Amino acid sequence: MKGISTILIVLLFFSCAKIGEKKILGYWIAESVKIQDGAGFIYYDSVFEPNKNSLWFSEDSIHAHLEFEFMPLGSNFYVIDSLEIATKWEKTEDLIMLENENYSLKIEFHSNEELVLSYYDNSNYRLKTFFLRKN
Repeated sequence: MKGISTILIVLLFFSCAKIGEKKILGYWIAESVKIQDGAGFIYYDSVFEPNKNSLWFSEDSIHAHLEFEFMPLGSNFYVIDSLEIATKWEKTEDLIMLENENYSLKIEFHSNEELVLSYYDNSNYRLKTFFLRKN
């Protein structure tokens, strides 16, 4: 009897742990982006077409297409920028390591419905943070 109750407790523990597990796999829609330039100025933008700006995480690959625009301080023009990813990935703690890329994505926040990712764009000296929701 004691052995059966121990097995039931162990099974209950593992099943509850799975319920609370945060899922990163699936289709995520970008809602907005925050850009911090090399001088420390911060710009926010809603993405052009939210339904076309998305990330897809499968078991072994990530596909992303994000387009956005912002107006740099003191200018009268918009900068159009994008992020394109199609590669294999691996998650380590709060980083998503991208195969064949010279950068990784940092997980700033993650729940079952929301995901915030950031990365530093070395070529443009910009820290980009993407706010996504699960579709």
